Amino acid sequence: MTTPGVLHGRTGLALLAAIFVACVIWWLDQTANNDVAWYLYAAGTLLDGGVPYDDIFFEINPPLMLYLTVPAVAAARFTGLFVVDAFFLYVFAVIALSLALTWRVLDGQQVLRKGLLIVAPFVLIILPAGDFGQREPMMITLAMPYLALAIRRAEGCSCPMALALLVGALAALGFAIKPHFLLVPVLLEIYRLSYSRDPRGLFRAETLALAAVVALHLASILVFTPDYVGRVVPFALEVYNAAYRNSLGFVMDRSEAWLLSGMLIIHGLTRRRQRFALTGDVFMVACVGFFLAYLAQMRGWNYHIYPTRAMLVMTLGLTVAGALMDSREANPRPRLPLAITLAAIAVLAGLSLRPLVLSGSITTSTSTACCPSCTSTPPARRSTLYRRTPGPVFPW
Repeated sequence: MTTPGVLHGRTGLALLAAIFVACVIWWLDQTANNDVAWYLYAAGTLLDGGVPYDDIFFEINPPLMLYLTVPAVAAARFTGLFVVDAFFLYVFAVIALSLALTWRVLDGQQVLRKGLLIVAPFVLIILPAGDFGQREPMMITLAMPYLALAIRRAEGCSCPMALALLVGALAALGFAIKPHFLLVPVLLEIYRLSYSRDPRGLFRAETLALAAVVALHLASILVFTPDYVGRVVPFALEVYNAAYRNSLGFVMDRSEAWLLSGMLIIHGLTRRRQRFALTGDVFMVACVGFFLAYLAQMRGWNYHIYPTRAMLVMTLGLTVAGALMDSREANPRPRLPLAITLAAIAVLAGLSLRPLVLSGSITTSTSTACCPSCTSTPPARRSTLYRRTPGPVFPW
């Protein structure tokens, strides 16, 4: 006979699955933003025999995100799907894999499992908004099981070697998309050393797999795309950074900057009374690392701050979940953490909705100005708009 708890768990999983499918259906009617569209074009060119960083196309980032985009474009060509639809389905498949591995890593931690399963889909699917499919959201998706494993290691738990190797390899594919992201696993290991005091613990299955995949990626750049080192890196340092680098004041003028400071204070003051204290530690360490990576790029762009925002939401969400559980269980722990964290997550949730409006969207006035006929005779599904000069609507 099925117990009420099992029935409730299955009902919750069914509801989350239904929401996941609804998000897939909704995204299949959307358009890719300009950076995603560029990678789809570049991946197609690569499949047609183009040489990265040579005479076919020019990209200032390492080639890993390009390689990660190739399966979606290849699948579109094989199946006849529209390439943007194929890419969105591919991203959702990666998200599903990430959530499944996160669930598997947290085996035995039922309460934390459920908390993560509630917060993580929001972070991976809704929070990116118009930047869905960008490098930063893809990186967080690939790194989520690694962060979950870092929580397990902080709790002193073991993990099957095969699973740890897979989690480490996938995390490497995420962190190596941009070199700045590698700061996060380094900080996580420093955090681990701060309480374990045993350097031998650095050599674990997931860290060895991560280091091996990153090393292979660096070697592949030197062997297969040497122009990236010889041509692109000097260009990026001398020209690109000069053209797009913003002032520190502009870069710091983000709500996430003071929210990070506030959350560090809240976490420090309430840590001993939190149900998921070690989970908060891991996500806050990652949050600091991602914020430093954001500062290192000195652009101030919305998708650059996304990893910081994602970790803030993960920390706040799980802190609130733990406080609510304590309240429901009539735990004598103080109620102050619940009130503070509920107020903080309400503020952050409101701020998180801003990208839904401000990023990755084309306004009606812009569309009308660029293509008046689009409003009078709208296309059956999608249109491609080309302009003589690049602008905020290219590629559309």
